[in-house]
Amino acid sequence: MALSDSVISKLPVKQRLAIEYKPSLIRLSRRYPITAFSIANSELANNISDLLGKVGVKNYKASVYEESKLTDSILTWQSRGHLILLNYKPSLGNVTIVNLFRALKRQAPLHSNDAIIPIFIASPDSKKQHEMFKVLGHFGIKYACFLTPNASPEEHLAELLRDLSRFEELINSKQEIAEPPPDDFGKDVQQQTEQVAKYKKLLADGDELIGKGEFEEAIKIFTNAISLEPAFDVLMKRGDTYYKVKRYASALIDYREANTLTAAAPDPYAKIGKCCFSLTKHASSTEGNDEKAAKWFEKGIQSLAKATTMIEKMEKENKGFPEKRSANPYGSIVSALAEADFRDLKNDDFANRVEKLSLNVLSKTEDVDYLDHDLDIDIRIEKAILLTRNGRYDQAERIYREIIVTSPSDVGPVFNNFAIELRKNLMYGKAFEIYLEILRFDVPDRSIIVRNMITAGRRHSAQLRDEMKYDESVAVYKNILHYTKKSEGTERVLCDLALTYLEMQEQAKASACLIEAIYINPAMAEIDKYPEYKDLANLKQEIFKKLTKGAV
Repeated sequence: MALSDSVISKLPVKQRLAIEYKPSLIRLSRRYPITAFSIANSELANNISDLLGKVGVKNYKASVYEESKLTDSILTWQSRGHLILLNYKPSLGNVTIVNLFRALKRQAPLHSNDAIIPIFIASPDSKKQHEMFKVLGHFGIKYACFLTPNASPEEHLAELLRDLSRFEELINSKQEIAEPPPDDFGKDVQQQTEQVAKYKKLLADGDELIGKGEFEEAIKIFTNAISLEPAFDVLMKRGDTYYKVKRYASALIDYREANTLTAAAPDPYAKIGKCCFSLTKHASSTEGNDEKAAKWFEKGIQSLAKATTMIEKMEKENKGFPEKRSANPYGSIVSALAEADFRDLKNDDFANRVEKLSLNVLSKTEDVDYLDHDLDIDIRIEKAILLTRNGRYDQAERIYREIIVTSPSDVGPVFNNFAIELRKNLMYGKAFEIYLEILRFDVPDRSIIVRNMITAGRRHSAQLRDEMKYDESVAVYKNILHYTKKSEGTERVLCDLALTYLEMQEQAKASACLIEAIYINPAMAEIDKYPEYKDLANLKQEIFKKLTKGAV
């Protein structure tokens, strides 16, 4: 028996709405078996999901994704015949709704968007929203829902259901839902398809060139793509490529432009900060302009603060919804901080502030598994760099070693990053061990690794000599000589070893080392001119006297 109007009016709001709109919703579901929606207003999303479920309408409440994932989801829903509800407030996740429909048009120019209903929380007579609806009409959107600002959640639900009911009536009466796009809108479908294909090929070609290390050519390709569509992703790609070739100002421009397209995304802010830190070092070390360096540094810190605030907000909003959370939300900030190495600038203020920020970010990323092989290698290396820089050597080494397990060919650049950071932290002994390990592999640029190994080994040996650990110091020098094979710098290693033997009062061994050093590089005969080897001057004189006496 049907309930009377008086009884229905006394029911709770959601129950009353379910009874009132069930017939039209069921009819709508016959045309669209599933309703999918990505609604930024979480309370509205929960309300509509609950109510549709109660009246027997299948529905799928999707997460708010970044543009690429959201467009892929919408295309999937369209192919399956879903009705799609999108909340616009005026941004959807990290995507402005116009950018979203541009991306949809690029990927599938032949797809119809008449089953997409944007939801605006704005007055329907708002001039701005009317203008927006006109724009959306150009993308094939036939209907939009306007919810009253500052209304209660129940009122929003009622308004949305009224609009869905109206949408159902118009479909079944075969009326036009909205004015069709103007006759002069769009290009020929074939031309659009060709342009989309050209755009996708440019992006693929650019990525391939980056893989080959042809960065300048990749920049040209991305520039051509931007001339077709200055989208967020391609601006970020070109910015990253500019950064690789140290064109930091150009990279900064692209990141800022990308930021204007998706102001809610933290990555552009983090990469802006990364550029600012690189420009800080350039201004200080290359231009000698400390005032300019300080300005760039402050801009970098401010950009990272904005990125951090956005991430914290996203984490708070998505608490309890793990599917909406990024696996590594602070990755771009870790990358920026890995670049923020100001130890060579001898600026304690810069170094201290970056250290404080780094420790904070390290604490926030403790639950991220950087041993996971699915994470990008660069991201893992950057985290390991930050750990090493802050004295967490064991954690860093575990990451480095896990990387080379799956990518042994990268042992050179991977371990070299580790050794460089160790050297900067004066951990010469550990750095020396790492270089020796690298040299056991067939690595490119072996001569560079050898030179770095010599530097680390000599400094480690000097530390051992200061601690009067002469036998250990000798062992290090001999290890160095095993790999140098009379390469550049070998003569200095031999002179260092000669000094060590002198300190051990083993003059014969010291003499043999000095003679070999002079044989490799005759300039070492003028040992008196080298202040660090003043103690070898007398030894040289004695050697020459003996040689001269023997000749006579």
